[in-house]
Amino acid sequence: MLMRARLLLALVAIGLAACKGAPRDAGPEDRSADLRARVEADLARRGGRRYYLAVSDHLIANHPDTVRSCLAPLHGERAAAFDLFMTVDADGSLSDVSAIPATLVGVCMSQRLLHSSFPRPPFSPFHANMPMRFAD
Repeated sequence: MLMRARLLLALVAIGLAACKGAPRDAGPEDRSADLRARVEADLARRGGRRYYLAVSDHLIANHPDTVRSCLAPLHGERAAAFDLFMTVDADGSLSDVSAIPATLVGVCMSQRLLHSSFPRPPFSPFHANMPMRFAD
């Protein structure tokens, strides 16, 4: 009887956790959709579009060596396209950098940029997406 009561309590606890939106493993498509929604919401907020342009300009101006070094292992082959999602905290540090899909160049850039500093956002966290497409 005691074992049955414990099992019942365990099942109830699992059911409650599921009802409360307990985290689940998100696939790449789910994660991409969630990140895109966050980016769009932040772009709609006051100062969001202006800051997005500042992040883009900062990435281009201050991190060309990061891009070059991540492209180097390809030996001139065309890099696969990816979206670089970044979460900028109040102090300008990046708390998350994700490449979707996780390409060789995207993962390299994510790892190297995670310790970078960007201009302080008008609100935090600020979510940005930099589509990375490479020409021949």
